[in-house]
Amino acid sequence: MRTFTFNITDLTSFESPSLAISLNDEKVREFTVMVARDFILAMPDLDLKGLCVALYDEAGDPISIVPLDSVQ
Repeated sequence: MRTFTFNITDLTSFESPSLAISLNDEKVREFTVMVARDFILAMPDLDLKGLCVALYDEAGDPISIVPLDSVQ
């Protein structure tokens, strides 16, 4: 297991506070897709705002970026 951080961002000027999560490397993409889907289901007004879920490794490098707009 590795520790990652994730947040909601527009990749330019908006970024929510980061949260830490421990995941196996195989679960990274699955996790970001699940979070994006759950956000859109809970807050449909976030659709078409250019936001995404971004997951970063321990060094702060992006590992997975999933747009909220395309998640159904």
